Amino acid sequence: MERRFRSLRSSIPMLALLALGVVGRAMAMDGAPGGQEPKQIIGTKSVLVALVKFLDVPNSLEPAHFKKLIFSDLNGYLKEVSYGKASIAGDVTDRWYSLPKPLSSYTDPGINRGMRQLRFLDDAVKAIDDYVNFTKYEFLIFVYSGRDFLISGDPKDMEPFCSRGPYRLDTGDGKVSVGVTVAAEFDPLGPFAHGLLRNFGLENLYVWEGGKALDPVQEWDPMAHGYWAGNGSSPVHPRAWNKLKLGWIGQGEVASVEEGGVSTLDLAPLGGGTGASSPKALRIGVSKGLSLFMEYRVRAGFDSQLPGEGLLVYYVREGLGEGYGPMRVVDSKPGTPTLNDAPFLPGGIFQNSSLGITAFVLKSSGSGCTVKVDRTGLPPMVALKVSANVANATIEVDGRPIKLEGYSSTLALPIGEHALKADPMIQTGSSRAIFASWNGSLVANPISIAIRSDSSLIASYRIQYPLRIRSALGDVSGDGWYDEGTRARIRAIGAREFGNGTRAVFSGWSGDLSSAEAESEILVDSPKEVVANWRRQYSVRVGFSGLPEGSRAGLWVNGREMWTRVPEKISLWLDAGGEISLAVNKTLTADGAKFELVRIEDPQGRQAEFPTEVGGPKEFLIVYKKASILPIEGGPDFGRLVESLVRGFVEALRRLLEKGIGKALGAVGMPSAP
Repeated sequence: MERRFRSLRSSIPMLALLALGVVGRAMAMDGAPGGQEPKQIIGTKSVLVALVKFLDVPNSLEPAHFKKLIFSDLNGYLKEVSYGKASIAGDVTDRWYSLPKPLSSYTDPGINRGMRQLRFLDDAVKAIDDYVNFTKYEFLIFVYSGRDFLISGDPKDMEPFCSRGPYRLDTGDGKVSVGVTVAAEFDPLGPFAHGLLRNFGLENLYVWEGGKALDPVQEWDPMAHGYWAGNGSSPVHPRAWNKLKLGWIGQGEVASVEEGGVSTLDLAPLGGGTGASSPKALRIGVSKGLSLFMEYRVRAGFDSQLPGEGLLVYYVREGLGEGYGPMRVVDSKPGTPTLNDAPFLPGGIFQNSSLGITAFVLKSSGSGCTVKVDRTGLPPMVALKVSANVANATIEVDGRPIKLEGYSSTLALPIGEHALKADPMIQTGSSRAIFASWNGSLVANPISIAIRSDSSLIASYRIQYPLRIRSALGDVSGDGWYDEGTRARIRAIGAREFGNGTRAVFSGWSGDLSSAEAESEILVDSPKEVVANWRRQYSVRVGFSGLPEGSRAGLWVNGREMWTRVPEKISLWLDAGGEISLAVNKTLTADGAKFELVRIEDPQGRQAEFPTEVGGPKEFLIVYKKASILPIEGGPDFGRLVESLVRGFVEALRRLLEKGIGKALGAVGMPSAP
């Protein structure tokens, strides 16, 4: 259906406006060709909805439908747009009354449009005259059976029309002046809202030029095309100018800025309720009869079907008369074909140099809009050149992200305070840039600066490169991001044991660093990758058996001499995949006794063979036994003699230390000195 409405706007020159506009002139029979200027509409207004059907077009809808449409939906719309200051109440005829003629009598193209409308009104009034007291009502809505020509496009259907202000009717109750709206049975809410507002005295906002109607307001007011919003189900709010005329906005709710002044204002949404403390509009009188209006529109309530949101700016020329376009909307994006994107958004600037007026939209939300208005006439815009030492950096200016073109961009900004925020970090392939300062000294980010003339600002970044450390075993530290030119310290744990007789031993760095030192330095002047290399080692444990406790025992491991005290074992680590060879003394003396090597065993008690591969943890046991001393046949037992002498000598030495030399010598049967 929306496509039909839009096509009618272009193919049938503004029929939606003409039928409810120019036709109004034909109805202005009281000597006011352009209708009457609106009066304040406050309080509850009485309305009669009269249902009439053509002789050959039966009705489809019942009176209950129009009771809801007019006294619930239309009344709700009126209450919202007037902030509760106006409403309607009244009656719907209890049935459809028959007109005396068929539909074609009121659509005959051979009869002047105004005459056709007068014929319809005369017949409709007569059809209900005996059943209605016209003096009870201020507004009269006739609903005819069938379709609306503006929707169907069929010339056999009748088009709706209405009066601007009251229209004088001759009735059985005498002459009455009522606002008159005529609409079709299947019309949605929009045409009824448009008709009633025109009955209140609001004028259509089109421009009639060269036989064509132009629309300088489009979707932004119900006296333009805005009454078709949401396919006619959600007519938009009238502009602040129209609400002022009807008394729905007071002068105290409209802000202004004096010539030569600068003011920052908060505007409440025009569609907001009466509780808003901020002004609902800004009005600047620029010359006699010419005003500049600004108002903030958001999608809410009956404005929910607006084509956009933001600060709307428009000019109003008072006293032009209907058909001359008293209102002109300023398009924030004149390059687009419609006014759907006309509102100014945060960061947007309206400027009229000839009038010395500049407006900056600083911020907006669902609850309001902040706008700065400058009427000083000073050059309002200055150039700010923003540069960075990295390409394509993004700088936020007053909340708007701006990507630099290469290494710099020049922005046009209004004079005043501005907030700038640099990208904290920029990833550039294998490196990154970290914000450092503005102009080499301001390290805060974001910053607020006052710009009064053409200026420049440089965002400085530190270039960083990654240092990656790869390690299959063991623990390393020092990897990460470093500023360009930094000498980074890296470290590897010398060895890491895994608790099962296995460990990893650091063997050196490779990649972008060649070093055998576990703790080293590397210059980070580009992306670096270092590999920590490790050797796997296994434990080797060697114990001794058959020797007295505390005796000193030694062996050679791969030619390396090692010693221990029994029963302590000798422990060492050898590289995985290598070989191990053990060598020991075949005899040794301990505690005065001689011991002989029996063999070297593995943990299973088997004879160990050398060399053997180090394929895992190893344990060996070196087994000794005490050597036997045999006597000489037929002679003295020298073994026992030697053993007796040794024992005697040891005992004498002990006594010598304890009791003196004399007693010691006596103990072994030797005379003491005289």
